[in-house]
Amino acid sequence: MKSTASPLLAFLMLLVSAALYAHVGEKSERSSEAVSSQQESSTGHEQHHQDSSKTEGWDHPENVTADFADFPNLHPLFVHFPVVLLPFAALFQLLGLLYFKREFSGVVLIMVTAGFIGGLVAATFVHPHVGELPAHAQQVYERHDTLATWTLWLSGGAIVLKAGSHFLLHRKRWAEGVVALVLLGAAVTVSMAGHLGSQLAFIEGVGPQGQYLESEGHAH
Repeated sequence: MKSTASPLLAFLMLLVSAALYAHVGEKSERSSEAVSSQQESSTGHEQHHQDSSKTEGWDHPENVTADFADFPNLHPLFVHFPVVLLPFAALFQLLGLLYFKREFSGVVLIMVTAGFIGGLVAATFVHPHVGELPAHAQQVYERHDTLATWTLWLSGGAIVLKAGSHFLLHRKRWAEGVVALVLLGAAVTVSMAGHLGSQLAFIEGVGPQGQYLESEGHAH
């Protein structure tokens, strides 16, 4: 009875929280209507300024959402799969060691496989081809590529080890521990590679609006 009452109580609390949130949101919406009515008079004045500040280099600046062909490279689209999935795979693997449930093991295998595939696509098919870079940016780029290569090897190895532990060894604790160590390594390298990738884009200026990137087939 106690095990049934706890989920029921949590469900009721969730319903009450949703109702309160909806009520607060409704009041906030009514109050924002008054503010928006005051701002409508200034939109006409700002329209001319917005029209004059459209993004240069984009063939369809009147569209809010760009097409894939408008991007100089699709690397950021696929690289987020390993950046997100591999650390979560490591976390779920550690949870599986604590609770030792088969469900955790299956989820980890799916996540690490999807993360590896996303990383493989990002590192090969949509890998950005850069031109001549400044010296410091070149060092960052090479270290980023090195860590990305390590991530592929570690995540690929984790797939093999996890599949062997899951299907052949029936999740023996020592085997799951080895998988956890390899996945933790992959989580560290992909996090470091992601940090350097962000540095390349936002500090070194490699990539935004195609800067330092060579022309590709799908790009303009």
